[in-house]
Amino acid sequence: MFFQSTIILIGLWLVSTQLSLAQRSPDISTQLATLSTDSAKVVLLKQQIDSLYRLAPERALAYTDLADSLLRLMKDVAGQLELKATRAVVLREIGKLREAQELLQVALTDMPTSNASPEVALAQVRVRTGLAIIYRRRGDLLASVAESQSAIRQLDSLMQLHPNNEDYPAYQSDAYTGLAITYSRSENYPLSNEYFRRSLSLDQQLGNSEEADGALFNLGSNFFTTEQYDSAEFYWNSVISRTDTTADSPMLDAIYKNLGALATKQKQWNDAKQYYNRALRRFEQRGNQEGVASIRESLAYLYSEQGEYALAQQQAKLGLEAVDEDLRIRTLLFSELAEAQEGLNQYQLAAESYRTYAILRDSLLGQEKAEAIAEMEARYHYEQQEKELAIQDQEIALLNQSSQIQQLERNLLAAGLLLLLLAGFFIIRMQRQKVRRKQEQLKNSRALLASVKENAHLEEQRLLQELEHRNQQLTSYTLNFVQKNELMHHLSQQVEQLQQQKQWTSRDFRRLKLQIQQHASIDQDWENFRLHFESVYPDFFHNLTASFANLGPKELRLCALIRLNMSIKESAAVLGISPDSVKTARHRLRKKMKLDHTTSMVETLMRIEKGKAPTEWQKAS
Repeated sequence: MFFQSTIILIGLWLVSTQLSLAQRSPDISTQLATLSTDSAKVVLLKQQIDSLYRLAPERALAYTDLADSLLRLMKDVAGQLELKATRAVVLREIGKLREAQELLQVALTDMPTSNASPEVALAQVRVRTGLAIIYRRRGDLLASVAESQSAIRQLDSLMQLHPNNEDYPAYQSDAYTGLAITYSRSENYPLSNEYFRRSLSLDQQLGNSEEADGALFNLGSNFFTTEQYDSAEFYWNSVISRTDTTADSPMLDAIYKNLGALATKQKQWNDAKQYYNRALRRFEQRGNQEGVASIRESLAYLYSEQGEYALAQQQAKLGLEAVDEDLRIRTLLFSELAEAQEGLNQYQLAAESYRTYAILRDSLLGQEKAEAIAEMEARYHYEQQEKELAIQDQEIALLNQSSQIQQLERNLLAAGLLLLLLAGFFIIRMQRQKVRRKQEQLKNSRALLASVKENAHLEEQRLLQELEHRNQQLTSYTLNFVQKNELMHHLSQQVEQLQQQKQWTSRDFRRLKLQIQQHASIDQDWENFRLHFESVYPDFFHNLTASFANLGPKELRLCALIRLNMSIKESAAVLGISPDSVKTARHRLRKKMKLDHTTSMVETLMRIEKGKAPTEWQKAS
């Protein structure tokens, strides 16, 4: 998706900028010593955090602790909330999403619910906006939308109470932008465009040119994704017309690349080459090898589409020389290299490139699965810790209750002895009844504690079995990849035999290529994937086939990938086909499901998974 490439480009630019600032900054302790007020020191620390949170996150976190101690002394509640939001940004950027989420959730819980000052209320809005970003990063798009909408409602209330506050529009723009990005991720492009336009209008009023350019860029990306190419070109050219084309702007790099892709889609080859070459020169000037390799891959595809296979081969090789570690780009480059070599009738080289492409593609898929398993294990350990803490709290509470009961028994016994001297047998009998009741309570408390421990043990066993099941799936995938490698070795031997017999023909190569493609896509991976998918979404395929009986196996696979919210490029890598083929398949699937381009396929499949019939959700929409 275009958002991902833009974030990567802008991130690299920010790191280089922060490095330059850090190198020019004097020692922080020296600067703090020259300041006489705590508020001035907090301002300086915030500036340092903003400049270092990508370059030196540990130092940035240390500065947040120092600033927090100063704000506590100042009793600045709004400042403390703002600082928590800033700390969450640092944690988010170094991948500690859960820790950042917990920090902001606790901040929301501890916030005053009434009679908050405008400054505190604005800090609450920033916390909600930051929490929405974390939910989006973790894939919980519904929670992200809900948090952004809460921030917007709170801002609307504040603007009615304080219509002349000049800070509100900037916060409102940030909330609109976050909500628009989330809607774009969930493929709800009409709502995404609406909120991007609201953000654009506010940024233009405030004179925030960079934020306005970002909104224009994202609007163009949305229209490109929905194949409204004229609108996409209009918004991207709007950014170019507003920007110094000689400036060091990652956004311009991305726009030129995207305009090249747009021209390629429309088969405007000369325009596409011009845009790609502009982007290529900018990447080369900044030494961005990943960007250079990405443009080379796009040019290789363009030349192959024109039938200029020699130029396509040249671009693919140059791209491979530019990048060594980016597995995704190398996979795409080997795919284009194989296509070009096949077009040049270099069948042996093409076979070798196809084999390398298949190995890289499987490695990419295996890497993604391994990361998913690692995330699942981390989630399991975290949940175990939470359960253990909950059990410990229950045990402590029960022990305290038992101690209180015992203390009460002793007091009652002493009182009974005193009353025995005064009242006699009647008081003794009443005391015994009380003792029996307390003993029964203690017995019940102990039985309850035993029951809680047993339930916790059963839950622990269930979670361990689930983790073992996931690990077995990863082993199954690994064995399958080994079988693929053995197949590749067998095919290589066939190629050598054909060369020795001097019977190497185009027909033989096509048959060999067909075998590679068949075994690279139709294998046990999909069966394992289906079992894993149905263990998480048990009613998905049943409800889907019940609503749309005309869907074939390939369309059911595509529906599963869409339900997992995979992008077009990610789906193409899994299915072993080109992104354009995936888009075509999605278009045909929309026709079969009778969906127009404004309806989100992800939300539609979620409704079907919940058992809603097509007539129900079509009426609701």
